[in-house]
Amino acid sequence: MRIFSIAPSTPFLLCLTDAIMDGRLLGGWERSGPFWLSDVSIIVPTQRARQGLAEAFARHPDFTGLLPDIRTFGGDEADEEPFLPPFDAPALPHAASSLQRRLVLSRLVAQWAQSERGRLAFSTPPTAAEIFSMAESLGQLIDDLTIEEKTPADIRALGEDMAQDLGEYWQQTLEFLDIALAAWPALLRHDDRADMATLRRIRLDRQAAAAQYLYRDRPVIAAGSTGSIPATARLLAAIAKLPRGAVVLPGLDLAMTPATHEALLDPESNPHGHPQYGLAHLLRQFGAGVGQVTELCDGTDSRTSIVNHALALTRETARWAGQRPAPSAIETAFAGVSIIRARNEDEEGRAVAVAARAALERGQSVGIVTPDRNLARRIAAELKRFGIHADDAAGAPLFQSPAARWRAKFSTSLPAAATPSIFLPCCATRRHCWAASGQKWFVSPIWSILDCCADNDRRQASPG
Repeated sequence: MRIFSIAPSTPFLLCLTDAIMDGRLLGGWERSGPFWLSDVSIIVPTQRARQGLAEAFARHPDFTGLLPDIRTFGGDEADEEPFLPPFDAPALPHAASSLQRRLVLSRLVAQWAQSERGRLAFSTPPTAAEIFSMAESLGQLIDDLTIEEKTPADIRALGEDMAQDLGEYWQQTLEFLDIALAAWPALLRHDDRADMATLRRIRLDRQAAAAQYLYRDRPVIAAGSTGSIPATARLLAAIAKLPRGAVVLPGLDLAMTPATHEALLDPESNPHGHPQYGLAHLLRQFGAGVGQVTELCDGTDSRTSIVNHALALTRETARWAGQRPAPSAIETAFAGVSIIRARNEDEEGRAVAVAARAALERGQSVGIVTPDRNLARRIAAELKRFGIHADDAAGAPLFQSPAARWRAKFSTSLPAAATPSIFLPCCATRRHCWAASGQKWFVSPIWSILDCCADNDRRQASPG
């Protein structure tokens, strides 16, 4: 079993590319001839990582022009190999889209809210926005249960010890959750459909079952995954057992002692939020320890060491006084790190955008990480002022699209007591050059909606 790790301070894809090109991850595989790289299979977590790895290979000086087989964990159905075990596996059901699920769950939530039991759960009837929000939360619960491979019985078991204290409130909660735990699965079975999370889990298990037949003794490398999803962990374990299989972990703390490793797996230490918990749990599933993991690219980074000490478990924080580095070492480790104290979000977004622009002018690459979607959009808007397009991995929500913004402005301009007949004169303006702005694609979705409203208004107005 060959397990490697790449430190957080090391560029992951570049290190992975170098280790493959020089043979460190290939287990002695022959690297002669112009097409040897095509025999190597690499599995990465996301499509973005897949594209970035392909670009890293293309820039490598020893690249001969033929890429390795780069896949993603639980990728699209088109990526699956045909005629592989299990041979008698049934065809995958059709995927239920997230929009379809949200609309169906919203209808079920609305029906439950109007029932006798549902009215007792709300002080006031929920609005449409609240219903959609509850449906979104139920959808997230469905995905979480599927990914963690938990059942409705596990949810009901959570409140068994507190059932007497929670009383009627807990029963109302369970009845509400039955929409996601019982009603939605029944609809999926009736329509022969499945959630995307379920299909991904099935594909991961099929990848794990077919690994030994698909790759045999060829090099296969699983890189960048922490194995936090049980199905992904099973695939990683299957790859690690192959003759030339290798698993490359992201950012495992190799300075961690065996005692710390065991403490991370002790529920009494409450380690689940620790950044090393998932990797420690994965090593336990492999039956391996930290000492069996090899650093793939040499290089020490004092900042990483300080951060690892700062994230020590509670029982080890008493050692901080003796582990504190010298002030000069701290200054060296955090050279180039700046802290911005912005007075408001506008100033914060502008400061980040200016810093990104300055780095790009120096020929550096820039990555911006934030959980605040509003701040991310603000930074992207500021960067556009400099002619810089930010590739946002999260995409843009529908209500932020140009057509949706135009529709919102159009709707707010209507009278407060607007009726369907108000749309008829509005539709007459669709051919106006100012309304189209020379870009028919911009307003065509809006005009399609208006046309439907107008047709409906005509039918209501027609006699008989």
